[in-house]
Amino acid sequence: MPPLLKSFLPLIVTVVLVVIGFTIHPLLGFGVIIAFIALSVFMNRAVIYVARGNQAFAQGNERQALEWMEKAYQTNRAHPQHIAGYAYLLNRTGKAEQAAKMLQDLLARQLPEPVKLQASVSLATSYWLLGKKDEAYGLLEKFYPAFKSTQLYGTLGYYKLLRGDDLKKTLSFNLEAYDYNSDDMTITDNLAQTYYFLGELGKAHEFYEKVMEKRPKNADSYYYHALTLKGLGRLEEAREQIEQARHRKFALISPITQEDVERVAKELAEEDAGVEKNKGVRAGEGSGASSPATVLVTDGVGKGKVKGTDGDGAKDGDGGTSGSAGGTDGAKDGDGGTSGSAGGTSGSAGGTDGAKAGGADGGFDAGGDAGGGDAGG
Repeated sequence: MPPLLKSFLPLIVTVVLVVIGFTIHPLLGFGVIIAFIALSVFMNRAVIYVARGNQAFAQGNERQALEWMEKAYQTNRAHPQHIAGYAYLLNRTGKAEQAAKMLQDLLARQLPEPVKLQASVSLATSYWLLGKKDEAYGLLEKFYPAFKSTQLYGTLGYYKLLRGDDLKKTLSFNLEAYDYNSDDMTITDNLAQTYYFLGELGKAHEFYEKVMEKRPKNADSYYYHALTLKGLGRLEEAREQIEQARHRKFALISPITQEDVERVAKELAEEDAGVEKNKGVRAGEGSGASSPATVLVTDGVGKGKVKGTDGDGAKDGDGGTSGSAGGTDGAKDGDGGTSGSAGGTSGSAGGTDGAKAGGADGGFDAGGDAGGGDAGG
């Protein structure tokens, strides 16, 4: 039987039954229609549950979203992409081991390449959460360059940052990704972060501005944008960005902690206070008035500020805290130390270490584990 005819067969049979039913008696015809609707709802209940789950997730109710996805999975009629979405929610709720087993079973099936990639992205996130970082990276690396997609570019580019790979090679990859899709928030965020760790703060700011136009939900993008602005000496804007980071959730896997954000906020406040004290000292010098205590404060602030502005303060430990190019995965001999500390503040090349979960913010059944500045993005 031709595939097209096979797909329409249930509808054809239903129409025939309805016609026969009405021929015998109108009530029988209506009964056939009601039975058909009830059967359709029952057969497609997994899709209905997933739709309810997506709605709950969009409203910020992850617990309810997880319940709906669990119901969809238990019907044994959930589509592969729905299973990947369910696994994503399991990852978010600390059940990475359960998610990994489910996804391994799913990947044992014959799947279309896009669905296979989607499930692999979710499984890679599970592996990363379980500490199997090499397995996570290797699982996705095998798709490239034979298969290219926005999700693959965004995820692989992100993992290259997490692993502390050679930054120039990472830049080349993320530029290629940007050429592929310059509208994707995860790809743009990856590129901005790469420039940040290379010390090219002007370029980093240029691309973070593009990220901010898309209003990322996670704190990570705002945190690194704040560090970039701090390094450029744009302290007021940096304070605005770090305030955004203070009141947002972090990406699914992130080396950044609330303490990191609060520390940067404190440093920016102290720098602001230092600028005010310097103004006071200069005004005092102009009027011929000075005191040993005031001069001492000025010297201290001056050293910290010069180091922070040069990007050497954090590297030398004079005027800032240390930065590492490898994020939580190991420093690369100071690679990114200067750029990571351009504002006299710590930074890690690991970026947001896993799913920026951005991609998932628009709906988890699309399997957006590591996509987006929320990551995504």
